[in-house]
Amino acid sequence: MSRGKPFIYFVAAALCVSHAIAKDISFTEVRIPTRQSQVRLDVYQPNDQQPHPTILLLYGAGGLAFDGSRMRVTAQQWVAAGNIVYLVHYLDDTGGFMAGPWNMRKDFNEWVEAVRYAIAWIQKQPSSSAPIGIYAYSLGGFIALEAASDNPQVGAVVDFAGGWVEGDMKPLGRMPPLLLVHGQRDHRVPYKKYVQPLFSHLEQHNIVYESRVFPKQGHKFKPAELEDVRTQAIEFFRQHLKPAVSATALSQRAG
Repeated sequence: MSRGKPFIYFVAAALCVSHAIAKDISFTEVRIPTRQSQVRLDVYQPNDQQPHPTILLLYGAGGLAFDGSRMRVTAQQWVAAGNIVYLVHYLDDTGGFMAGPWNMRKDFNEWVEAVRYAIAWIQKQPSSSAPIGIYAYSLGGFIALEAASDNPQVGAVVDFAGGWVEGDMKPLGRMPPLLLVHGQRDHRVPYKKYVQPLFSHLEQHNIVYESRVFPKQGHKFKPAELEDVRTQAIEFFRQHLKPAVSATALSQRAG
């Protein structure tokens, strides 16, 4: 019991903390409806208001309390590289700020659906490009795979420290280009339990993917390796998300 209040205070502080935004980056927060509730989107974009490649960020089970600072740094780095970035608060959909054994199985499908709602909403924004990319960490990686499956609105996925659960998750359908990044010393999302089955599933279904496995890294990468991953992810998205066609124009073509 003695650890309860300090932990709550820490989480509250982490959720409320403001973050510095570079002068050449515009930041806004919007709320969009989902089937059962609503979710927040943190929007980072260049100040020019022109169409740019668009990337979704999905945090892990720790939500903003534990993943927020890293995700916000990543968002601003990718805006500097010429992208519009949406940090999706998918946990809002079920009224929580963290995920764990108490809600992962129960709420997983709702989180996937919330991300799909976010993708559909973003596609309608004139400053976004289509299709979009998803960069997802840990639990977000599991969600990203299902949200991207048979979804032509998604053009590329980087799954960092996530995976796939045979029997608990749906078989993957048509997938966009995939980059799977994992540390072999990851004890939170063990490589042999969640990643090797994913590789086997993809290969059995002739789904093309790229992988980057770090033998000496755990669930949280060291700064140098993390920067390496971010750099590779930027290049991966640059390769697969071009040309930057506005979502509105894409809808008109489809019509």
